[in-house]
Amino acid sequence: MLSVGNDYPRLAELAIIASMLQIREAQMAAFREARRKDFLRRLENYVRQQVVSGLLPIHPERVPEQVQAGIEAARLLRLINECDILSYIVIVCRYLGGFPVDHPRPALHLLLRPGVPSAARLRQFEEWVVQQRS
Repeated sequence: MLSVGNDYPRLAELAIIASMLQIREAQMAAFREARRKDFLRRLENYVRQQVVSGLLPIHPERVPEQVQAGIEAARLLRLINECDILSYIVIVCRYLGGFPVDHPRPALHLLLRPGVPSAARLRQFEEWVVQQRS
């Protein structure tokens, strides 16, 4: 049987640990949010530079919308690395005019191929898109 007098130091220690875990979780959430915002800012800046230089045929005001749509579409295609997400957005904006885009079945097959590294899937997707346009 537990006695309150003997367990008080242990209960206090557990309360401190629980408090530390809550702080750590909050810190991790803040860190994740800061990283997400930083990536979004860098991605929008890069796409905007490409638009201004004439490499992407979208209106500069549509950059934030296109980047957000591209990030969401990339997640569905299992593209998780920052450079893969960037490449996917650039390919879709450059060759397909931006988002939203309904990929034909052959394109989805290339983008979702299991066991193929994402860089190779994106390269094959870009080659396929270029070939379809010519």
